[in-house]
Amino acid sequence: MDTTAQLIILRLENSLRARKYSPATRRRYLGFCQRLFQRYPTMEPAELGTVQLEAFLADLERQGRSASCINQAISAFSYLWANILALPFPITVRPRADQVLPRVLSPGQVESLIRGAQNPRDRLAFALAYSAGLRVSEVAKLRIHDIDRQRMTMLVRQGKGRKDRILPLSRRVCAMLEGWLDQQTSVYVFPGDENGHIPVRELQRAMEKARKRAKLPDCVTMHTLRHSYATHLVERGENLMTVKDLMGHQSLATLQRYVHCAAVSSGAPESPFDTPPHAVVKGN
Repeated sequence: MDTTAQLIILRLENSLRARKYSPATRRRYLGFCQRLFQRYPTMEPAELGTVQLEAFLADLERQGRSASCINQAISAFSYLWANILALPFPITVRPRADQVLPRVLSPGQVESLIRGAQNPRDRLAFALAYSAGLRVSEVAKLRIHDIDRQRMTMLVRQGKGRKDRILPLSRRVCAMLEGWLDQQTSVYVFPGDENGHIPVRELQRAMEKARKRAKLPDCVTMHTLRHSYATHLVERGENLMTVKDLMGHQSLATLQRYVHCAAVSSGAPESPFDTPPHAVVKGN
C-alpha cells in the first residue's frame, strides 16, 4: 500500500477505537480495507467506486465466502466511505443472508465429547460452554471472581455487543470447579501466558482433538456446544424470552433456528415412509 492508503488505514483504526468497536470487528474491517487497497495499488482510495467494489465482492463469492462474510466486507467499506473518506457509499444492495441451521449435538454426544477431552482443563472448558451456552471467547475470558458458588451464578462480562449477563451455574460444573480453582493463582479460570487468559485458538485445538476421539463430524466446534445448549432448552419447553436472555440475543428472531431444530428433532410428524402399508387410510 502507498502512503495515502496507510494513513487512511491508521485513521480507520483510530476511528473504530474511538467508537469502541470490538477487537474482532476492528480486525475484520481493517483486513477488508487493506485487501481492497492492495488489489488496486495504483488508485487513490477516494477514486475507488462501484466497479472496483463489486469486483472485490465478486471475488469473495468466487472464493466460496458466505453471504455473512460479504455483508461484513460491505459494512467495513460503508464505514470507511462514511467516516474516513466522507463520500457517499456506492453499494446499495446487500446479498441475502444464508439460511443455515446450526449443527446440534444430542445430550449423549455432548457427554462423549466432554469425555473425549485430554485433560481436566479441557473437560471443564467444554462443560462450561455447554452448561451455560457460552461463546468460546467468553469461556477463555471467564474470571474466577465472576463465579459465585454460593449463589450458583456466574457473570459474563462484556460479551458480544459489550453486554454483561448473569447465568446460572450448573451443579455438575460447580463440582468440577472445586478442585480446579484451588490450583489457580491467576485471576482467570483458564490462565494463559503473562498473566493473561488462555488463547481462544488453544481451546479450539482442544475441541478438534476431542471431536476426533468422540468420532464426531469435522463441523463440530466450540460454538456447536452453544447451539446445542439453546436447542436443548427449547426442546425442554423453556420460555423463549428466558432463552433469549441467557444466550445474550437482542431479539427473539435469532432463536427461530433453534426452534426449528427442536421441532424437527422432537415434534415433527412421523414420516409416511415409516407407516406400514396396511395402516394407510385411503380416501373415498
